[in-house]
Amino acid sequence: MGIDAKQLIRAFQQCGIVYVSGENVGPCQRCGFREDRRMGACFECSTYVDGQYCGDGIHKLWDRTNPSNIWIVSVTP
Repeated sequence: MGIDAKQLIRAFQQCGIVYVSGENVGPCQRCGFREDRRMGACFECSTYVDGQYCGDGIHKLWDRTNPSNIWIVSVTP
């Protein structure tokens, strides 16, 4: 009985070794433009986003130019 891919990815994520995300189209949490985004922000705005890993694939993120703009993202395989 071996470990499956989901278990392996989850173990790596818990160690902070790997980040896995699929396509996610929606409005950017920073500029509102609808496009492919990761962790709630479009690629253009991603340089303005900072965050904190909270465990279990959960990230608390915020706009560095507007720290009151906070959102939570859950990344689970």
